Formats: sequence, C-alpha cells, structure tokens
Amino acid sequence: PQCYINSLPVELLSYIFTLATHDCNSEEGHAFSPESVTLPTVLVSLNSRWREIALSILILWSILSIDLKALVRQHPNNTFSFNQQPFDQILNIITRLKHSSLDILVGARDP
Repeated sequence: PQCYINSLPVELLSYIFTLATHDCNSEEGHAFSPESVTLPTVLVSLNSRWREIALSILILWSILSIDLKALVRQHPNNTFSFNQQPFDQILNIITRLKHSSLDILVGARDP
C-alpha cells in the first residue's frame, strides 16, 4: 500500500514538522514540552527525505533541551566524568543554526 504522506509537498511537511515542535500561536514560538524538543532528532531518523526537510528547517533546532544527568556520569568511586555524546550533539545543533537564535532548556532535577 502507498503511503500518501510521502507525496505531500515539502512546504506542507515543513509546516507539519514546525507545528509538531512549536506553538505557532505563541509570540515567542516556544516548544510545547521537552519531549517535543526531541522530535527533530526522530524526524531525521525516519527516512532520507524527512531528514533533508527537517535539517533545512532552522526553527526545529532553535530550542535545545539538555538533561544534566545525560552530560555527567557518576562512577562507583564517586568520581564524575563528562559524557561526550551529548556535547557532540549540542555542537552539531549550534553549528547547524549558525547565527540563528537558540533557546536552551536545562533539566537539573535531583535523582
């Protein structure tokens, strides 16, 4: 069976992606929740067309959610080290945005 969503024009898919990640009625366009901030990474993993479209929409990447627990590892001997992968992802997003604005949400809850 044919999947009709793949026949939608780029402009319509771009609009759907933006609606899924941002509150377009808000003056500031903030994301709905930290979960919706992670949606762009899901979109780029689905197929090559969606990846190309999602990477071209800068507003999808304009809100970055960082969980401090993902950045720092605590070892059994109570020492700490940084987890490099989230830093690499942050750098990729900042590089992708170039000179566009970026809002950063930091999660720092106690365990």
